[in-house]
Amino acid sequence: MTIGRLDRLASLFEAKLQSLAVHPSFLTKESQLKDAAKKIEDCYKARVISKKYNTLRILEGFGDLFSKSLIEDMGSLVSSLDKLVKGTDKDRDLFLLEMANIKSDIINNRDRVKQEIMDSWEINRESDRNRLKQMVYTFLEALAYIERIFKEVTEIIEKYCSPAFVELTHKILSGKIEPVRKALNKDQILTFSRTFYAKKYGIDSLDILERLLRSPAIREKLTTVINAVNRGKIPKDGPAILEEAQKIAEQIGKETPNIVHEIPEEDAQEAFKAKLDPAEQWSHEMNEQKKYKAKENAEEFPGLNPEVLDKNVEKRDKEWEERMMSKYNSASLYKFLRKV
Repeated sequence: MTIGRLDRLASLFEAKLQSLAVHPSFLTKESQLKDAAKKIEDCYKARVISKKYNTLRILEGFGDLFSKSLIEDMGSLVSSLDKLVKGTDKDRDLFLLEMANIKSDIINNRDRVKQEIMDSWEINRESDRNRLKQMVYTFLEALAYIERIFKEVTEIIEKYCSPAFVELTHKILSGKIEPVRKALNKDQILTFSRTFYAKKYGIDSLDILERLLRSPAIREKLTTVINAVNRGKIPKDGPAILEEAQKIAEQIGKETPNIVHEIPEEDAQEAFKAKLDPAEQWSHEMNEQKKYKAKENAEEFPGLNPEVLDKNVEKRDKEWEERMMSKYNSASLYKFLRKV
């Protein structure tokens, strides 16, 4: 058989396959939504939880909050795939919105994290340079893959979403408005209350937290603060939350006067420590300045080793969370969860 006949046979075979292919417009709504769900699930397995060279997991292990939140958000998206296929139009609206939020986070953090990878990588030999290139490439490729799948899925499900939500997601992706986050559940709020950042914004007390959550407007600001912190950003609503928390703390103090010799020893020590250790000492801005000075002039600042600083911050956060875990017994936590 000549080459020309083989080419003609291949062309005929390709034309036959194309004629048998089903155009998306002929697929049922359920079939299209199942296809969209399959794309999201495959993307999650291939780029988010893969055991192969998974840059997002590596960065999460290094403490990168963007990678951590992206992994969590993708997991949440996968957990709602049933609602995408079998749920209501409202469920699909929320699914579309969550994809827009995730893509917005990718757009806003891609260059920053890439630069942080390059700045933190120590290069002593050519193999180090090659590993850096591989890390940067796999990080960018993973994000590009997620974005590509989101684009394909968006084209499928937009026709089954309300025009208002479609327009909202377009505004989020164009940067005209901030991402619209889902309301935090009780466990997320409680988990955050045990962190050192909760102390920084004055919400490390269940009494204060409970009163803050009574106001819908404050609850919304608290949501933006927690989401911003979880994504490694400085929350714009942080000062407002701190001011409200301080007002509530002052009010609680008037209702229940704290006489030092009448409160438990641990709480008394905490009260004195709060006055002696300014929270700003460990603020993000101050810590970055310390690391910069240590890097620029190691001889002048021998005690400000960047690695030691990071370990101290990590140790501080862990110790603070452990103290918060032991400060409230299960009965008080259960009581808090029932109220909020």
